[in-house]
Amino acid sequence: MIKPNSLIEQLKTLRPFMCPFDIVLSHITNTNEKKILDIGGGDCSFLLLINKYKNFKSLSGIDINISEKTFNICKANNICVYKSNSLDVFNQEKYDVVTIIDVLHHIKIEERIYFIQGAFKLVKPGGQLVIKDMNDRPIFHALMNRIHDLIFARESINYFNFKELENYLESSDFNIIKRGKKIMFFYSHYWLFCRKQIPE
Repeated sequence: MIKPNSLIEQLKTLRPFMCPFDIVLSHITNTNEKKILDIGGGDCSFLLLINKYKNFKSLSGIDINISEKTFNICKANNICVYKSNSLDVFNQEKYDVVTIIDVLHHIKIEERIYFIQGAFKLVKPGGQLVIKDMNDRPIFHALMNRIHDLIFARESINYFNFKELENYLESSDFNIIKRGKKIMFFYSHYWLFCRKQIPE
């Protein structure tokens, strides 16, 4: 008999078939002189994809839920991971690319602005910010994602209004280069590719 936790781990391997990782990867500018940080990557599956298909000087990730197994896999692939729920661990560090994949809907409403401001500060002037999250439309797909997170994350999510996010980005010295939406399986996705303005 398969234990519930074991079943959840097996189902997680299907995530690439439910999430548009290929689209996100295709818009990340890579070079072996640059550093990338993935915020809230959990099992670091996205960082491992980046490590396989892109060339970066260094890869880092942060999440409160990093298992010993994930830590060892990342170490073997020269990926630096931090087990923390605070971006303050990076102090004054800046990155050429910062990614936030399926994280915002897990952030408590009262903590969102603080979280986003902290993420914005980690992007170098001229650097890329990639945000991919779950869309609250169509309603059926939004409901399916709510059910998904109740089962796998054991929490009730709060969708982030993407129009509000776009306005906040543009008022925080980020230019939105590309935006898009896509439905995969039962899930509806939305993404923003942005670049931080260089001070004149």
